[in-house]
Amino acid sequence: MKKFKIILLMMMIGTTALCQTLYYEAKTLKRIVGNSIEDYDYPSSIECQASPFSTACGDYAMFLEILRKYAPDSLKKATNKMVIEHYKKTNPFFSALSDPTNEVSGAERKGLGGLLSSAVSSVGGIDVTAFADGLAQFLVERTKEELNVTFFEKLKKLLDDYPEFAVVFPNTQVFLENFESWQYANLITTMREAFHKDLNAILSNLIELRDLKAWSCPEKSKTCKARVEELEKFFATNEGLIMLSAFQFGNALQGNMKMVDAINGISSKEFLLGITNSDSIVQRDFRNSVQLLNIMNMSLRSVEIGRNYISNAEFQELVSDQTLQKLFLGLFYEQVSVANIRFGADNISVASILVRANNLKRYFELILQEQEDFITAVHELQSKKQSGKAVAEDYVAVYDAGNMLLQTILNFQVIDASIPRTTEMDKFFTITNSVSSISHDIVSKNYHAAVVSILKLFDDQVKRQGVANLDDFKSSFLNYATFGANVVKSESPEDVKKAIKAVALPAGSSSIKKTTDFNVALNAYVGFVYGEDRPAKDRYTTTDANGNSVDVKLNGGKALAIYAPVGITVSKGMLFSKRNPWSLSAFISMIDVGALVGYRFTNDSTSTVSSEVKFANIFAPGGNIAIGLPWVPISIGYGFQFIPSLQRNPSDNSLYKVDYSGWRNNQFFISVDIPLVNLYTGKKYMLSKRRSVTNKKKQ
Repeated sequence: MKKFKIILLMMMIGTTALCQTLYYEAKTLKRIVGNSIEDYDYPSSIECQASPFSTACGDYAMFLEILRKYAPDSLKKATNKMVIEHYKKTNPFFSALSDPTNEVSGAERKGLGGLLSSAVSSVGGIDVTAFADGLAQFLVERTKEELNVTFFEKLKKLLDDYPEFAVVFPNTQVFLENFESWQYANLITTMREAFHKDLNAILSNLIELRDLKAWSCPEKSKTCKARVEELEKFFATNEGLIMLSAFQFGNALQGNMKMVDAINGISSKEFLLGITNSDSIVQRDFRNSVQLLNIMNMSLRSVEIGRNYISNAEFQELVSDQTLQKLFLGLFYEQVSVANIRFGADNISVASILVRANNLKRYFELILQEQEDFITAVHELQSKKQSGKAVAEDYVAVYDAGNMLLQTILNFQVIDASIPRTTEMDKFFTITNSVSSISHDIVSKNYHAAVVSILKLFDDQVKRQGVANLDDFKSSFLNYATFGANVVKSESPEDVKKAIKAVALPAGSSSIKKTTDFNVALNAYVGFVYGEDRPAKDRYTTTDANGNSVDVKLNGGKALAIYAPVGITVSKGMLFSKRNPWSLSAFISMIDVGALVGYRFTNDSTSTVSSEVKFANIFAPGGNIAIGLPWVPISIGYGFQFIPSLQRNPSDNSLYKVDYSGWRNNQFFISVDIPLVNLYTGKKYMLSKRRSVTNKKKQ
């Protein structure tokens, strides 16, 4: 806030320079006349009438004001010529002044040009290098932040157009629902945590996509409805159901649920039992395999926390206690009989097979053996994670043991070789291997690899089923999820900013003026401007860093430049559309630090500006009309402006002051809109909120 009060104060300084002491006024005169009094060349009245805000005319006005201040009262309102002649004739130290043959008359001095020139020169004598450079650095940083903030606004809109991502990234959705663009500085850490939670739970969140319906889309978005319908169609196919089942198994490997519960969950019509086949025998065999899998699975389920199946000690008791064994087998047999589980064209009954208890005993022994290996691997990983010594091999051991446990449970052929292993069950096991790798990447926080693997799995399964077209979903998923992985991987706010820059497109605080009926603000714009210089000049003279005169060629009176004015905007918002509002602003500029902004975009903020900058060098009054585009902090405008004398050479990024001053007429600009201080804000309108996909119920 202090910076902006300084800006306002600078605009209202007026003739405060006249309050300086004699020493500083003498230094001002030295700066104006150069190395010797006799070499000082007064600007002509014609020149100052044409360009009253030029450096030469401004300095001349300051020169006369100082002389007039110390002259007798009778000369306070005298013409410039009379003042100079007085000093030449009566003051031996000023006797070398040249004759004022081309000086501006008193009447001309009192005109608008003279008054403005005097005012500018009064302020122009003040060294504002640090202020102007600090303002330029601030605008450069704020410009970058505004572009960063735009990405979050784009994410908001993405959740409107892609409700599937509100399902896959629910925590990020809550974050974006409550994010306001002017709270940018506070959002980085919160967003990182939101993405972290969502990526850890991405497998279970992807399963929720199956319940997404087209009515979750914006009412008029045919593209969204078509895409969601394609997703719904895909998850109803065999490939989609197998993939969802594998995701559930992956959840168990991540420790989000017990494996025994995951297998029980996928043994339902919503998962594996929903798979169909045109061959009735093949379909029956697969469904019976799933039912048998779950009967085996649940028959050994442990009630102990952290354990899937009964322990070896409990199993040995089952084997040694004949009564207990008979009761167990009797209940198991009854379940299989009631389920009428049969296989093959010969209609072999599993119940009849189970009388061979030794094979069933061996089957259970293998399951329990693999369970112990799985538990050992999990405990080893947990122990090393607590001590900070866990390595990639520890994660691999868990997932390898988990896969072996599942493969052992599916190996019904140990009980009897006549029980077939179906093609669909083989497909399921193949995909669970891929999902195991994804789970490993998630737990080890290798989110980029997990995102790519999920995308490849989707791609492979979609190609196999040949029904749904998910190209749009896959493309957006890759961009969104990769960004989330970059954010989570970041170790500092600066890393997050880099992640945003990698994907951001050109609304930040500029959204306030678009969502309010009326707004007045101290405002800056940073961008590019093109217009006609008046008076037009082919070339002008400037001074380089070594003090040498340099002849600079103009572009035929046309000017393309970096534009960074600061002034007052009076804005009307909520134009054209309440959902995608525009703004219309009247902008009165007061200064323009475009040269310094261009310099700072190229040079880092640790370097210093070697050239001394006076207020007169950045003084740039003007008037413009600006239109604020919806959803982005970009404005386009038209108007006119006084050309500041501080300029920049793009070829070597050097700063110089031109001996030329005029107006840029018919100027067009496109720039980032940066409100600095809201002086007045009217009624704010709430834009229509996106629908809550996870909680909404169809009316």
